[in-house]
Amino acid sequence: MEANTILPADAILDIALLTKEEARDIPQSVLEFPYCWWLRSPGKHVTNVATVCYFGCVLTRGHGVTLPNYAVRPALRIEPSFLRDLAIGDTVSCVGRKWHYVGGDLLLLAEEPLACMAFHSDAEEYERWDDEEKYEKSDVCRYLQAWLEEQKADNR
Repeated sequence: MEANTILPADAILDIALLTKEEARDIPQSVLEFPYCWWLRSPGKHVTNVATVCYFGCVLTRGHGVTLPNYAVRPALRIEPSFLRDLAIGDTVSCVGRKWHYVGGDLLLLAEEPLACMAFHSDAEEYERWDDEEKYEKSDVCRYLQAWLEEQKADNR
């Protein structure tokens, strides 16, 4: 499917960063990006988050949550009926951006990141959270939820 295929904003079920497991299931060529980018899985150290380097390698050790120069490259969870005819790596448009189909019900941002920012501004606070909270309470998660709400409002 070509990038001129446009999915409606109401096809979006959710937005989030990929987990390290999801990222490992995607071809490296699709993971390649001009920036290193955050995943939502905790890293090996209590104040690290897993990342993907610009050439598409998943780094499970991760990097410190307060590093400001990592890209926010989210995935959209899409109503599956909109994705029936897609093959891995196909590009579609949704909410004014280009996205790669990466399997299942997921589209991964294909172009410029939404932002480059720290995963969370306070490493000590992040360290106190359990693994399930680390993404849900992060600055990146709040940013993505606000971005999606704005996109849906603009595309009504």
